[in-house]
Amino acid sequence: MPEFVDEDLKVEAALFSAGKPLSISEIERITGVGRRKVREAIDFLMEEYASRDTAIEIVKIGSKYSMQLKEKYADIAMEVVPMELPKEVLKTAALIGYHQPVKQAMLEEMVGSRVLEHIKILEDMGLIKKKREGRYMVVHITPKFAEYFGLEGAKPEDIKRILAEGAGLDG
Repeated sequence: MPEFVDEDLKVEAALFSAGKPLSISEIERITGVGRRKVREAIDFLMEEYASRDTAIEIVKIGSKYSMQLKEKYADIAMEVVPMELPKEVLKTAALIGYHQPVKQAMLEEMVGSRVLEHIKILEDMGLIKKKREGRYMVVHITPKFAEYFGLEGAKPEDIKRILAEGAGLDG
């Protein structure tokens, strides 16, 4: 069994402490470990966590890496960690992610007038952006959307597929 070396432990500590996905260069800056060693440590840690019987995993999200709970244990965490976004706002975020890009008027039909408040919250968090397209205001997700929600695919079609699978739809 391979042994952890100091660089592995530093990278592991950075991923554990971050609370968000980190790029190779961010890990390099935080730990002082060189780029090549960071990549090697991530590969080692991903294999190590995948081979263990543990609730934790290290995943690649776009070009970043995150230490997170495996999906099947997420419900337990929800009992301990308060949800950052209210359920209604999460519903709106899921609708935006699934239908993206989506006209604001269509969202208002689906969610109701409170959608404007939800859009403001999501926009302030940098998860979505609004853009005028002709007569309509259209809502698009940002790259931060996939990162924030821990979605593996950063491309809009990947996000739609993942949201559809999570909702039990054919997508």
